[in-house]
Amino acid sequence: MSRLLGMEHVPAVVLSIVNHTSVQWKKQMVGISNAGWQQGVVVGLVQWIDNLERDRMPRILLDVITKKSAENDLLHTMSTSDLVELLQWSDLIVFDYIIGNYDRVANNQDAATKENRPSIMSEYIHNLKTNKRTNSIWLIDNESGLIDGYELMRNPHGVNEASRFVAFHQQMLNSICIFRKSTVANIERLHSDGNPASLLLETVHQNEPLAHYLPAIPKRIQFASTLKRRISDVYDRIRYCRNHSRSVISEATRLP
Repeated sequence: MSRLLGMEHVPAVVLSIVNHTSVQWKKQMVGISNAGWQQGVVVGLVQWIDNLERDRMPRILLDVITKKSAENDLLHTMSTSDLVELLQWSDLIVFDYIIGNYDRVANNQDAATKENRPSIMSEYIHNLKTNKRTNSIWLIDNESGLIDGYELMRNPHGVNEASRFVAFHQQMLNSICIFRKSTVANIERLHSDGNPASLLLETVHQNEPLAHYLPAIPKRIQFASTLKRRISDVYDRIRYCRNHSRSVISEATRLP
């Protein structure tokens, strides 16, 4: 999904089959044994990113979602580095909205709501890291999106639980009116595609030789229609910002 959106700061994941006799796996036998992995099991290997540290939500965005400030009022006084950070967060919000990720910003929103402590939103954001050398943010551990995210939104834990996370995602999407040119172009392309789910699955099978080992997508989550609707929501937000906001800013430089 990140590839279709042109977002580079999501670590790559590839599938591999544990094979005790292969060169790739021989040196990892102790670790394999400790993990309890059996011969022939399919596992996901996640790209390692160096120099990552935990990070928090930018102050401008925190002020917007807590109603302390309006984005329009703050953009014109921002430094270039702050603007670049906000653009990266815009990508984060778009990505997590589309995949229905409940284990990053939504995790903090959930805790802040349950504990009635808004200050939790200013703490470290779950599953977010920043490379302090390049100032690039990385969206790690994304398994709580797409299949799991859509499963949650289909009310497996009750209507109230599902509606809470839908509201969390909507709050974050409605907090931004600044998007990268390339992200806008990719959203428009996916929105115009009649079946973005088919395009996504085709991309997976073209780039992952072991994709046929993946389990079937549960019909109950209505994957194709849910993905299409989430992309349409982002598309509608971009259109709204174009028509009603002074703060839509195109990227002038490549993000870190």
